[in-house]
Amino acid sequence: ETVEALGQALMKFNGAILFTSHDRTFANLLATGLIEINNGQAQRLFKDYEDYIEELESSLYQEKETVIKPPSNADKKLLYEEKKAEQKKLASLEKKLIKLRTQHNELMEYFTNHPTNYHAEKMQILSELNREIVETENEWLILATK
Repeated sequence: ETVEALGQALMKFNGAILFTSHDRTFANLLATGLIEINNGQAQRLFKDYEDYIEELESSLYQEKETVIKPPSNADKKLLYEEKKAEQKKLASLEKKLIKLRTQHNELMEYFTNHPTNYHAEKMQILSELNREIVETENEWLILATK
């Protein structure tokens, strides 16, 4: 009743009203024109609200009925080969990470056992190992989450 009363009062107003509503009763009662905003574009529609809703529902129904063609044998083989290559790359990255972390741990053990000896070259190698470990882990993560 409240929606209808508001609609009746607004219909008596002698000016333009721009409104947004999800209430079909209110929109049907008051709307004399429609503006659709979709993908950043505004478009004036020359139809009433019920026709607009019917058209939307029809297009959604048609989209649902679109048949998805199953992949062909060639597509399946290509997908299999791609997946196999990704798994091989993941295994390679995992081996590389083990090697990098082993080198990192050896350097850290050296620094722990020799806290007073400063070696710029070893610090440079440690820095490079840290960078390479992060890059390899990121590459692994991207592949692993596909």
